[in-house]
Amino acid sequence: MAMLEPVEYHIGHEYRVVITHFTNPKNIYVRSAIYKDIRAIETPGRDAVHTPVNNQRIIYKSKTLGKLVRGRICRIREEENPTCDIFAIDYGCMDTGVKIKNIHPLNLKIPDSNCPGLAVHCQLHICEPKGDDFEPDIQEKMNLFFADGPAMMHVVNKTKDALVVEIMPLGSVYDLSHLLVLYDLTVFSKPRKVNQTYSSTKSKVTLVLNYKPKKLCVGDILLGKVVGGDSINNFYFSEISESDQSKENIDVSAYCKDKSTDHLNMVIGEPCAVEINRNCFERAIIKAVNDKEHTATLFLVDKGTNIESKFSCLKPVLDKEYYDVPMRAIHCLSIEEEVNGVPFKYFLSDSIKSQFKLTVVIRKLGDFPLKPNKIKILWVEK
Repeated sequence: MAMLEPVEYHIGHEYRVVITHFTNPKNIYVRSAIYKDIRAIETPGRDAVHTPVNNQRIIYKSKTLGKLVRGRICRIREEENPTCDIFAIDYGCMDTGVKIKNIHPLNLKIPDSNCPGLAVHCQLHICEPKGDDFEPDIQEKMNLFFADGPAMMHVVNKTKDALVVEIMPLGSVYDLSHLLVLYDLTVFSKPRKVNQTYSSTKSKVTLVLNYKPKKLCVGDILLGKVVGGDSINNFYFSEISESDQSKENIDVSAYCKDKSTDHLNMVIGEPCAVEINRNCFERAIIKAVNDKEHTATLFLVDKGTNIESKFSCLKPVLDKEYYDVPMRAIHCLSIEEEVNGVPFKYFLSDSIKSQFKLTVVIRKLGDFPLKPNKIKILWVEK
């Protein structure tokens, strides 16, 4: 095989890939990680292409990628100042309105400079939009799951135009389809679309019920306390009327009786109930799982704090009444580093935060769990 000959992808096989471009779960481009450096074939010849031709392979300055890359001319716009629409064949993005002066010939003196495109079109297995189409910001949110390093890709099926794949982001034990569902960004396909033969999904194909954040509006003024968090950009606030509620009002033991831990998938992002004191359960989300120690790190949605618990202390969420009540802990960030001359981090101390009441105003709405609500502290009292 020539050094830069495109990889042949086979159903049922796994490949280490680099995510080169994506817009939504149905439009992802990857390139095999065996191509460690393709800068040589992106080096242009000396002259600009003065007479572009459709389907011609060239080098051009991509506005999307911000550098010179190989491309295929898809359309020539015959205007007073002609421009081209060009597809970046090693990345998968389309640039429109590329000026002729930014188009150059391939440098045919460089080996493999005219090889076929290295980017492969993919779509996620069992991943569908919640409505008729994906949310406008799905690309931005997907970006949170991709690190700079390569990912593992499992080929589940093939269509005429794309590979149907499961993608395991770097450092994750769950594929991207599962992560998007767990964060309530997409839904799983109907079972008839699932390729059970080649799917490597580690947990049950089931919809995960997500807790709802409290409904807020810009300008809302709240009186409450800091209940958890670790920095000015990541803390949890609870209104006094709710943070002072009795233990019985937070305790959800009535919904946990006769429920078995075996019914939990034990996946990151899954809602559950955790036993805090004897026969007293609280609402939680699984943040991490340690199968070796049979423990899980949990986020308590009504207290804004993390705890570690044994699997045996967890119960599944099966009742609508259990997860339908909004979370009492409100995810926040502050627009000021000091309050009345006191550093804000002072109010995050476990020994201090319960002593102060804060009146805050909502300046900008967040999007749990990806983005906290931006608040301004109006005043503080003991």
